[in-house]
Amino acid sequence: MRKISVLLLSAISLLACQKNEKTIINGKFSSYYGMPAKIVGEDIDKDLIIKEDGTFSDTLSVPSNHYTIVAGGAIIPIYLTQGNHLTINADFSENPLKTEFIGKDAKASEYLQSKMKLNSENEATYKEMFAQKPEDFTKSIQEVENKLAKLLEDHASKLEKSFVKLEEKENKFYILGLKTIYPALHKEFTQEEIQMPEAFEQELATLDLDNPEDFKKYPAYKRLVINTFTKNFFELQADKLSEDYPKRWLNFLNKIKKLKTKDLKKEIAPFIAYEMDASNSKESNQMILEILKENITDSLALQQINQKYASLEKLYPGNDVPNFNFENFKGGKTTLESLRGKLVYIDLWATWCVPCLKEIPALQALEKEYHDKDIVFVSISIDQKYEDWKKYLTENKLSGIQLYADLTTENNFAQELEVHSIPYFILLDKHGKIIRVNAPRPSDPQIKKLIDSHL
Repeated sequence: MRKISVLLLSAISLLACQKNEKTIINGKFSSYYGMPAKIVGEDIDKDLIIKEDGTFSDTLSVPSNHYTIVAGGAIIPIYLTQGNHLTINADFSENPLKTEFIGKDAKASEYLQSKMKLNSENEATYKEMFAQKPEDFTKSIQEVENKLAKLLEDHASKLEKSFVKLEEKENKFYILGLKTIYPALHKEFTQEEIQMPEAFEQELATLDLDNPEDFKKYPAYKRLVINTFTKNFFELQADKLSEDYPKRWLNFLNKIKKLKTKDLKKEIAPFIAYEMDASNSKESNQMILEILKENITDSLALQQINQKYASLEKLYPGNDVPNFNFENFKGGKTTLESLRGKLVYIDLWATWCVPCLKEIPALQALEKEYHDKDIVFVSISIDQKYEDWKKYLTENKLSGIQLYADLTTENNFAQELEVHSIPYFILLDKHGKIIRVNAPRPSDPQIKKLIDSHL
């Protein structure tokens, strides 16, 4: 029993020592003139102190992985095995930069230098390659894959077998990443919409997008996964006014919440934060809040997020909006209460707001179409200059109820509704309760469906 205990303690001690092994980097940068330098990688972004004679040395607590030294305008990719010692010498008077590596990870770092050069050569042809039709692009991407495989094969005899396997998988993720961005870059270079080739779709469908270990170990996998999730996010937001958006948005949030890869959640959290608003369901905003609380550590940011979430409570469907009492262009004042009995479609705008002015023709057409229905169209100007509002209405003879919100008064209608940009549209029911804040614009066909469903 005692022998087992001793063996167990020895094993634990050995693992602890391996986990705490330090990695040393040092070297000399010749003709380097005090520009900022740092080492970056998974879980590290650290300044390197370069002495006046160009020498540097640092001891790092980092796992075995790819890293990059950024020095002035130069990028030096390296590989560090935990516990090893790598010397990096570079002559900054040479163009291209001349580098020398010494140590057990020297050959791996030399290979990464060659790989960076090859990738740069490939990237120089990207515009031509991504502009190709699917059949030709498939051939071109295969050529890129073959070049990477050949480079690794040429270096393999000098590399650790474990590193070769690592790079084989890294190259696979790199190529798949290029395939996934093909439709977007093809459109950018040719203005032509194109579908993702089915073979690419099938390849991506088999990829596990939630692998915490691969996310830390493979830079290309990390880029691929982040790009895939952000692409899905932006495509979803572009379709925000579709009927099934609320359900798809909730499904997306639920998928993010269940991710095992915590670092991926942290990458996506800032995008999601901007989408917490009253046009979401309460359930969606609650899920956004939970995701942000899990992945944001800044106390001030969390305080602002909690405040925003609390402020949205009053803006969900069925809630009352604050009454207003604004000057009417036709004379006198108009209150929200005086409009009860009809739907109210409110447009918050200003004469200096170009997107607002672009919506006016569609708004006028919408009002004309519904002129004999139980709905009123109310345009509320938040112009700082009263005379600008009067002049614009006089010259353009706009129909509808035209009101002026004096922002110097305590009755700041826009602020009460958490309006941060215009144009901003709101649809209220016949009792003055919210149907939807941040409602579809007049130019969006969805607004007619929304109005018709509540008349």
